[in-house]
Amino acid sequence: LGNPFGVGQSVTMGIVSALGRSNLGTGHYENYIQTDAAINPGNSGGALVDSEGKLVGVNTAIYSKTGGSQGVGFAIPANAVRVTLNSVLTTGKITRPWFGAAGQDVTDDLAVQLELSRPYGVLINEIVPDSPAAKANLQIGDIILSFDGKEVDTMGVLNARIASSYVGETYNMDVWREGKGYVSSVMLGALPDRRVAEQYTVQGSNPLAGYTFEPLSPALNDELGLPFNTEGVVVVGAPSRRGFGMVDLIEGDIIVSINKKNIRTMKDLQTAVSRRPNAWQVVYERGGNIHRVIVQ
Repeated sequence: LGNPFGVGQSVTMGIVSALGRSNLGTGHYENYIQTDAAINPGNSGGALVDSEGKLVGVNTAIYSKTGGSQGVGFAIPANAVRVTLNSVLTTGKITRPWFGAAGQDVTDDLAVQLELSRPYGVLINEIVPDSPAAKANLQIGDIILSFDGKEVDTMGVLNARIASSYVGETYNMDVWREGKGYVSSVMLGALPDRRVAEQYTVQGSNPLAGYTFEPLSPALNDELGLPFNTEGVVVVGAPSRRGFGMVDLIEGDIIVSINKKNIRTMKDLQTAVSRRPNAWQVVYERGGNIHRVIVQ
C-alpha cells in the first residue's frame, strides 16, 4: 500500500521472496523482508500486508538501477516496528534494545574446533563493560546458540532477535562454553544515548561537498552494527542533490581513505578535503564491502 510518485493510494501484489536480508547499505537497520511487490518512491512508510490484511511490515527501500521498482523491495518486519511504537507510546521517544556484545558466525571449521554438532550460533568476540551481555556473565569465546527459544544461525539473526525484543525484559539464551552447554538469561537495556558529537559538513568545490560527517563512537558503532572499537568518520547527512563530479554516498557509509590518506578522525577528513588535487580517489565502506571511486 502506498502513494507511488504521488498518483494516489494504490495497491501492488507479490510474494515474500526472503527474510532477514542484510548488507543493503541502509545504515541503521539490517533485518529486512524482501518482496517482489512493486515498491516505488512514495511507497516508503506504506503497509506490507498479507492476504488477510494483517500487517507484515513497513515498506522502506528498493534495490534499483533506475530509481523505479525492479521487483526487489524491502520492508521492516512488523515485530520490529511494534517494539519501536511501544517505546514511543510509553516513553515519548525511540528507545532501542541493547545487548552490548558482538561476534562472528560459526563456520564449518570453527564448529569442528569448538566441538559443535554443526555450524550454527554466534561466537562472541566483543563485550562492552557493564553492558547487559556483561551482566549476564557472558565471556569472550562463548557461543550463543539460541535467543528467546529461537535458534541463532548468524550475528545478523541475533541482532534481528534483539531488535524485536523489549527493553527491560529478560530473555533466555542457550550458550556453549568450553564444550558444554548451559542456559543463561539477559535483561536487555536501552541503547545508550548518543551524545551529540561534533559534526562537519564539507563545503567548497569537491566531490564530498554537502555531506555531513560524524566521528564513530561506541554507541554509534553499536547502532550501526560495527565492532565497538571501530574508528573513523561516517556519513550522517547527504545533500538532496548530487551534481556531476560528486561521490554518491548514503547515510551509514564510512570513509576509509581520501587520496590514499587514511581517514580515522574528523581532523583527517578536514585536512583531506581542504586540498585541491587534480583527481580525487575516495575509498568508503558500505555494508561491509569496500568501494573505490575516482573523480576528476
